[in-house]
Amino acid sequence: MYLSLLTSILAATSSFASPLIARATCEAPQSSDLAAAKKAIYDSELVPDLISSFSPSLLIRPAYKNKAVTLGNSFATTETVMEPTFTITPEAEYDPATTKYTVLLLDPDVPSPKIPIERFLLGNFVHLIVSDVQPNCTATQKRVTLLTYKPLTPASLTQHRYTFLVYRQPANFKPNLILAQDFVGQPLSTFIASSGLQGPVGANFFREGLSLAS
Repeated sequence: MYLSLLTSILAATSSFASPLIARATCEAPQSSDLAAAKKAIYDSELVPDLISSFSPSLLIRPAYKNKAVTLGNSFATTETVMEPTFTITPEAEYDPATTKYTVLLLDPDVPSPKIPIERFLLGNFVHLIVSDVQPNCTATQKRVTLLTYKPLTPASLTQHRYTFLVYRQPANFKPNLILAQDFVGQPLSTFIASSGLQGPVGANFFREGLSLAS
């Protein structure tokens, strides 16, 4: 009898433990990490070259295979042939189970960081757009690729600043699929405004040119 009672108690305890464990793995980022991301984006002059301002409330952690993108580290062209993976942390004031995000990978330095003609004439070159992204603790998320990955092709020895931007999606989000599929010739602000996206709330970047990574 006592053994049966103990088994019931343990089973009940484990049923309550699962949500607590899940919640523990979905903690908001540290303020020091957010501050480091903000500083790196400003120091690299991605503000104002790519975005007008930046005050992050989440972190994005991209990687190419086993090599992480860490706020400005260098990659060789052979390392970025395949599509990157990425996870994001939750925002402190938003429910990770219901809040979704759109992630873009852009190059503001086409054809060269010293002469970024495309940025001024055609907008920024976009290599990837993924919507309905949720924090990594949300196991049931179903991401949607709006623009399939375009391998990086830097046309200069000077390294380009390939940048991941995270935008919060509004309720009843409906992406502009036409702009997503034909981003060339459209500034970033046009796509963001047409889709009602909010942010950027997170960012990360790496550098890559025709030379090998240092």
